[in-house]
Amino acid sequence: MRARHFLALFAAGLTTVAAVGCGSDTTGTGITGGTGGTGGTGTTGGGGTGGEATTSTGGTGGGTTTGTGGIMGDGNDSFEEAIELAIDDREFTTGDIDPAATDADYFKFTGSADQAIFIITDSKPNMDPYAEGYPDLVLTVYDKDKNQIAQNDDPFPRNTQDASLVTILPAAGEYFIKIEEFCASELADAAGGCPADYFDGIVETLFGVVIVSLDPSLDGNVQETEPNDTGATASPLTYSAGDNPGQYFLTVTWGDFKANDKDFFVLNIPADVEGNLQPNTRTTAGVSFYPGGIAGDGSTSTAQIVQVVDPVDGTVVAEVDASTGGELQPPLTAGKDYWVLVNGTNTGAHPFYFFNHSVGGSNPIEAEGAVQGVNDTVPQALTDQQDNADGSVSFFIEGNLPQGLPVKDVDQFEVETNGLATVSVACGAGRSGSGLEGFKITVLNGATSLGSGTESADKDLVVEDLPVPGAAAKLVIKLEATGGQSATVTSDFYRCGIHFQPAAP
Repeated sequence: MRARHFLALFAAGLTTVAAVGCGSDTTGTGITGGTGGTGGTGTTGGGGTGGEATTSTGGTGGGTTTGTGGIMGDGNDSFEEAIELAIDDREFTTGDIDPAATDADYFKFTGSADQAIFIITDSKPNMDPYAEGYPDLVLTVYDKDKNQIAQNDDPFPRNTQDASLVTILPAAGEYFIKIEEFCASELADAAGGCPADYFDGIVETLFGVVIVSLDPSLDGNVQETEPNDTGATASPLTYSAGDNPGQYFLTVTWGDFKANDKDFFVLNIPADVEGNLQPNTRTTAGVSFYPGGIAGDGSTSTAQIVQVVDPVDGTVVAEVDASTGGELQPPLTAGKDYWVLVNGTNTGAHPFYFFNHSVGGSNPIEAEGAVQGVNDTVPQALTDQQDNADGSVSFFIEGNLPQGLPVKDVDQFEVETNGLATVSVACGAGRSGSGLEGFKITVLNGATSLGSGTESADKDLVVEDLPVPGAAAKLVIKLEATGGQSATVTSDFYRCGIHFQPAAP
């Protein structure tokens, strides 16, 4: 998708884990988002919801996915001309959408009922997963009768513009895949269209596609094992190790919703993760659900309330409504058992779910620590800025807002404007599982508010593109929980990214 991706505003690039898959391959495109960091031979990964930097992508389901088949060229431009693919042949088949403005390539494969598969495309360069000049791919899956059953534009989490898709096949038989350029698809119209000269900039139209099965016998691929509707019968979340101690690939988990189903999983972050954390950060776990429906992974059902529960006392540490796009990102203690409780309803003929689980580091922690009041009235200066290739500048921070004090906690941070034109602030609290309610951002120039925003249950909190006054050398970001603390969720964390952009040329 061509649109600006504001979920990338939350998190700094930190070290630890989060590459997709659990195979032996550590090549491939980088991953943006999750609580990740370095995986295999990758570079740094994001430390929170929708992180900024990259890490490597392993071969899901074991083994290595490398190489390419012969170039197909034209001739597979319809369902009738679809090229045959074999699941688990471990080799990319090459296609060519030329011209990208009008061409689409079709493929077909044969699968089994209830088979979990991962369809991967590769067009962008490995070291630049958002590179201009290469196709921004969309893949759509159809059943034997040519009815759409699933679709992907950007992978989940969004680590590139190369489409990828996990799904569970509803029946044995033949399926079709259509691959096209985003700006040539119906999705582009819904997103407001693309620039008139967009296709003039595409200089490479080749891509690769491969299908692999998800093998639940391998670490990092987790299929629920029924019964798992109590903590005592919870299915364990496993981790596939990267090349270095304390580094793990993203865990991909799937299951089915029975009538009034509740599924329990045991989450225990490996203790050696902490050895890879950057100074002044903390261990964080991510749990994020794939979107369902024919525009998503193909499920006819949707996960609803998802919780992280402390099995010692039964308290809810973190909670989100996955049906609104909330993603759990709570700080947790490594080496300790937690339950992930998934609630859903049996809807439609194919009610399954997928979620990613990642472990890694956080954004830098506020200076306040356990001493409340340090940055309530006197803002904490943020000096560790990130200078970006496009001329923008970023700051990252996270902390806690205890609401049970005689005076409810308020955090304030001072940031240099660097002579740039606009500022955007993105934060996650309740939408990331925190018990903070009515979480609010206010951007201040002295005593003057430049803009503010309050988190809602179904929309990520972004205060976007506020003009920076010409005389302003510093701004203050004020964070507070106007609704206090949830009566049922104990955590009070938040995570923020602050981004200054230069004026448009």
